Amino acid sequence: IRLARGPAEALYELYDLAAEPLETHDVYDDPAYHAAGAALRADLDEWWRAQAAKYPAKVVSYVRGEA
Repeated sequence: IRLARGPAEALYELYDLAAEPLETHDVYDDPAYHAAGAALRADLDEWWRAQAAKYPAKVVSYVRGEA
């Protein structure tokens, strides 16, 4: 499963690499993949939250010569 954007505007993609290794057919909305997609999405969302908790919400950048 792949999160193509961010959690605010999530666009999930799911590919069956065993059946189609070139990843040209997204099966995320295919009912046959619903259970696998839901489990993988939950794992990915949990990972995303864990990563977001590690970093500040706003990154401050300092440029030399500016006050």
